[in-house]
Amino acid sequence: HFEMLSGVCIEFCIVTRRLDLLFGPIFRCFYEARYINVFLDVMETYVLNDRLKYIAPEAMVLFVAHCKDMKDLSTVERCLLHMDCHLMDFDSILSLLRKNALYTGLFHVYANGGLDDFISPLEILFEAVFDCSANVTTAAEDVVDIDRRRRDGLPSSKFEQYGYKAILYLRYCFSGKTFPKGDAIVPDERIQTLRPELFDLLLREISNVPSQRHSMTAHPTEPQSRNKSFRGIRALSYPYLRALILIDAKAFLDSLAIVLDDADARFAETSTSQMLGLGSWDVEYEVKDIVSRDENEHDPQLLPDRQHLVNILSSIIMSDSLVDTCQFGSRKEMTLHSIKVKNCYLDFLAKYLKLGVITAPKYLMGEVFVRLCNKRA
Repeated sequence: HFEMLSGVCIEFCIVTRRLDLLFGPIFRCFYEARYINVFLDVMETYVLNDRLKYIAPEAMVLFVAHCKDMKDLSTVERCLLHMDCHLMDFDSILSLLRKNALYTGLFHVYANGGLDDFISPLEILFEAVFDCSANVTTAAEDVVDIDRRRRDGLPSSKFEQYGYKAILYLRYCFSGKTFPKGDAIVPDERIQTLRPELFDLLLREISNVPSQRHSMTAHPTEPQSRNKSFRGIRALSYPYLRALILIDAKAFLDSLAIVLDDADARFAETSTSQMLGLGSWDVEYEVKDIVSRDENEHDPQLLPDRQHLVNILSSIIMSDSLVDTCQFGSRKEMTLHSIKVKNCYLDFLAKYLKLGVITAPKYLMGEVFVRLCNKRA
């Protein structure tokens, strides 16, 4: 009876465009009669069928709580993809999504709700990744079993679940698509400015302060000096790159390749003369601070220097720092994982060395040569 009544009320209010009536007296009647869950279930059907594009903040709070009780929070995100973000109360919906770790919904609202902000939701997701990495070695249920993850294809912890979501988001954005719907990012010029913004985040040497919160009107502040109380990946240099490399190096490098292989992409250039005759990787890596800068370094469409990117990736991957500083399993497991990561990176490196867009020290060239020979053998 109440299910049929809910449908009649919602249908009437949609047809007559009286959503104030729907989420006012009608909503309160169902709530006071303790049949609000029936109303919310029927409302969900109308949202998913694109009949209802707006849910009032009070109803949304109860809808999220209802889905949480039913252990199906993904329903909230599915509904958000069918709603008009411009009609939402941003402060309340963003707070609600973040509180319940609904990061797909955050991506959608930030990017498609008129904010045109693709960076803040990714920073929020990385915060969750870093929090999980800080706790992963202390909570037995969160220990990452790398080998099991690779066999069944499913993340074995929140750390991996959030990390893979970040990689997928980057892949969509680098390809010029919105996440998760896959619509084209418009206008086309936005793609060219978005890519440098994403790289600026990935190449940060220090993470943002964990307690920092993002408002809908202001962009997060720049990274501050490293806090000694940081734990896990957040406490290490280049935490954003390091986290994604640890999650799935091949998937992450494949995402970077989307941009590096784009013939229309424009990259800053390093003075190659300063790279000649240097045999030590440490020396070459330090030279990044004194390279000449292009006069167009403030061009919003200019991507970071490819050599600089490779320098940083090599300092993380080839130095065995994944084994020494990130313990997400036994040392044997981490050593095997580090070898897999290095092999993926050497394949990645070989491609761009062959194209002549980067250089590498002698020892690294030797590693690449050995890897290529082993693959052919």
